[in-house]
Amino acid sequence: NRPQTEEGLSCLLSSLYVLSAEPESTKQALLSSVWRMFPFPPLQLGLALLLEGRGRQITEADKAAVAHGFFQMLKSIAPKDHPEGQLFEHARILLSYLLQSSDGEINAPTQVEKTLLCCITHEPLQEPAYFLDQPEMIFNRSAAEHVISQLQAGIDVETMFLLDEAYWRTRAVEDLQDALHMSRLVKIFSPLSACLVLSFQTPVDAMALSARSLPTWTQLRISCGKEAASRCLKLIGALSLKTCHSPPKLTRTKEGHVVVFTGHGKSSGAGHCVIFSPLQGSEEHMDLDQVAKAMAHLESEHRDDRELQEGVIVCLDTSNSMCLKSSFPTDRAIEEAQE
Repeated sequence: NRPQTEEGLSCLLSSLYVLSAEPESTKQALLSSVWRMFPFPPLQLGLALLLEGRGRQITEADKAAVAHGFFQMLKSIAPKDHPEGQLFEHARILLSYLLQSSDGEINAPTQVEKTLLCCITHEPLQEPAYFLDQPEMIFNRSAAEHVISQLQAGIDVETMFLLDEAYWRTRAVEDLQDALHMSRLVKIFSPLSACLVLSFQTPVDAMALSARSLPTWTQLRISCGKEAASRCLKLIGALSLKTCHSPPKLTRTKEGHVVVFTGHGKSSGAGHCVIFSPLQGSEEHMDLDQVAKAMAHLESEHRDDRELQEGVIVCLDTSNSMCLKSSFPTDRAIEEAQE
């Protein structure tokens, strides 16, 4: 994928931030529309994790799947001459369109929460831990420490199996024996007891963009412009934020980046508010009057980027034949009168 502008990244991440605060019905409507347009399971799972705020479970691969999915959708819709590095700047409009075009009959996969189990005892995780050289294997700390104490006491794996066959007969115990002298047991500081997975009601046959479900670039902009944007994704002007008390909302900085209005902090002075910048990963105070002036200046200089709906062609005939009189009755009558 082509690297995106900071304005585009901020637009996509801020929009997803606001959508994560919406009711479950709105989130499911968005997931259903995304599946109809692009039935790609990694995108579906990554987007679901983001919307549910599962920061502990989501991985870099999940984030990449979401970015790749939105890039492909916007690339397929945008005109061929549109710069690929600026596609994410239209992410808010695409998300708004997806919400408006939701179809409840789409057989999209559902999200199911699965309990995570200890690799040794196969019991639900309570205090998960792992070895540095085997991060893919998660144990309940008490179970792992018990096995380690048995190994340190000189009891071999086979004897351990005989002592408590039903409890310990697992490949994980042998792996623990190998790992004992290689690394230490590490406690997971952000423990997960369950994870979100996709449940498919029917087999997935295709994982390509559905051309029939894609809008044209003109349709996208007309149906999801400033006036028709879904309520939760509508941009709120800086001055309107002074009386807004229902965050989160989307707004712009004086540089034109889409960010999230999170409220009026106690330390915020008059005419200020608190915003969250996804590019910075932190909150900061914003002077609303300065932003309003900057945005007015930007809008006055901004080029007209409305979509062309119709054109008028004017043709002028400058050939020598235009110097001769026509054979129309009116022209003949004028010629006879002049003679």
